Amino acid sequence: MYEIELKLKEKRILAKVTQATLAEKCNMTQSYISRVERDLKTPTLKNIEKFSNASGVHPYDLLKIHKIL
Repeated sequence: MYEIELKLKEKRILAKVTQATLAEKCNMTQSYISRVERDLKTPTLKNIEKFSNASGVHPYDLLKIHKIL
């Protein structure tokens, strides 16, 4: 089994992109970005693609995959 973690906040900050800028580029609200970063919402794969394109970070680099024993 695997656990997949989204590293959006970490990568967004490294790319020097604000939540507001990311939201605007993705055509989403800043509050949605905030909820995703706090693990209160689960983004679709399409939204992960939008996050990737807007922040210039490869989609694979937005994900952290752990094998659960």
